[in-house]
Amino acid sequence: MTVYIITLITSVFFAFLYSKSKRNSFFLKMLLFLSIFLPMALRWNIGTDYKNYYEQILHDVQPALNKWGGFDIGWRPLLIFIKYFEIDIHFFFVVVSFFTLIFIFKLIDKKTAPIAILVYICSIWLESLSPVRQYFAVAMATYGFKLYWKEENKKGIILIILSCLFHRSCFLFLPILIFVRPIKLSPAVIICIFAFSWLFFHIVNVPNILYSRVMYAMFGNASRYFSAESEYGQATRMGTGLGVLLKEF
Repeated sequence: MTVYIITLITSVFFAFLYSKSKRNSFFLKMLLFLSIFLPMALRWNIGTDYKNYYEQILHDVQPALNKWGGFDIGWRPLLIFIKYFEIDIHFFFVVVSFFTLIFIFKLIDKKTAPIAILVYICSIWLESLSPVRQYFAVAMATYGFKLYWKEENKKGIILIILSCLFHRSCFLFLPILIFVRPIKLSPAVIICIFAFSWLFFHIVNVPNILYSRVMYAMFGNASRYFSAESEYGQATRMGTGLGVLLKEF
């Protein structure tokens, strides 16, 4: 709770200074980056997947035997580096956190940085400490879509395809790449989309209904992220609820 509040306050403060700065912009941007990156990099055994990844890399990843512990092919260079040089496995989380934020910052414009950082910290920053591989892949794909819709098609397509190598769920982005073009949405339409998403994922929880019939066949072990019975899909356990209230507000 304390770390979250400090991160929220310092990141928004540095984002505001950065957005208003005419000089020392790079210095302020670095302070903004570090205010978010350091809590991500220095955490220890925090996040649902931390122990899972740690144990997999420690015991199941054996490059010499072509065993990768369930990691997608895109992670193999980093895993080989960690195992070959016998680096502490926590280095994996430092690297992933660093490059996830690199892509996040590439999505943020200087002028709107305070709002963008506030939304990021209050919405997905905490969640990104758990499924770290997926959030890295999605951040890469999202930046790819930004390039693609700004008519930098080749770079965008390459990044979106590369993201699939880091997490198989990003294959779901490919139909969007093919069929969806950027459009301007009115606030009313955005609210309707949000309401539908909330109904689909939280109220009715359609993915959980489809889990036993479709998801396992499509995604194999990755389908556990959809299941309410798994540790990834269980209801949030709270104390006073103050931290969740602050985050959602």
